[in-house]
Amino acid sequence: MKTKLLIAAVTLFTLQQLNAQEYIPTAVEGAHWIVRLYDKTQPNPVDDLWEYYAEGDTIIDDFSYKKIYKRNLVVTQDGPPFEADGPYELYGFIRDDSAGRKVYAIEIDELFSECPTNEEYLMYDFSVNVGDTVVFCLFPDFYDRIITSISSGIYLGFETRVFATEWGFISYYEGMGSDFGLFEEIFYPVKTENRKNLYVTGLYYYCRESPCDLLISTPEIDKISEFNVSPNPSSSFLHFNTGNSTTCEAFVLHNLQGEKIKEVILKSGENKYVLNIQDVAPGLYIALLIDKDIVIKRQKVVITR
Repeated sequence: MKTKLLIAAVTLFTLQQLNAQEYIPTAVEGAHWIVRLYDKTQPNPVDDLWEYYAEGDTIIDDFSYKKIYKRNLVVTQDGPPFEADGPYELYGFIRDDSAGRKVYAIEIDELFSECPTNEEYLMYDFSVNVGDTVVFCLFPDFYDRIITSISSGIYLGFETRVFATEWGFISYYEGMGSDFGLFEEIFYPVKTENRKNLYVTGLYYYCRESPCDLLISTPEIDKISEFNVSPNPSSSFLHFNTGNSTTCEAFVLHNLQGEKIKEVILKSGENKYVLNIQDVAPGLYIALLIDKDIVIKRQKVVITR
């Protein structure tokens, strides 16, 4: 009996110590997440590869968020450094609630998950204790998500706290994300007779600073083309700079159905403009530079209220 009480006391003390540790934020300037898609029936080949990159702050509904950019990487079976396969595009926003030990996100590109698009959702919860059931949308609700252990550890070279579930191969990590990525659903498919390929995402590498030696660097300025729309998100006015694209004819704002919402006819010799969007409904839009009905450049724009 005394032994059981001692074990319980040690366990409780350990949990208290872990919960008392300083919170490790996820929304860190310059952080990189490299995620792969692979077929579990094969010896871990990489079928797809992409990167998330945190840079810059923005205010949405009085909260400060870190902007998250995404770009595809050249698919390779070799390790880093990886090469970009396209420019960075704004993907979403994340913020830490350090007091509540939680991470919140807004996603403007929809993944196959139960999380909403274009509105804030609880991304990760690090306030839970052993025995608690985890409730956030990156976890599908068709299996139990009970925390079986919380421990300090090193994952992908980063010292963190590991939140393990009763599904022993599924964990998530304070300051990083999960085994499956950052925005990716925490889900491991089960093989059936009708499903030969088991494609799974995985957090492949992680770098908490820039420049990051996991990547063949392109100039950081290249992640946002010369066509720059700001602030993004915005609630009243959009300022845009056409850069060197002074031969373009128009700036057009489309909704996701491809309908034209606003248009500005560009003037020769000018490259800085302001567009009033106070009468545009909140949501995700696409800003385009057009020349002779050809899209020269594009950027996603979020309008808030």
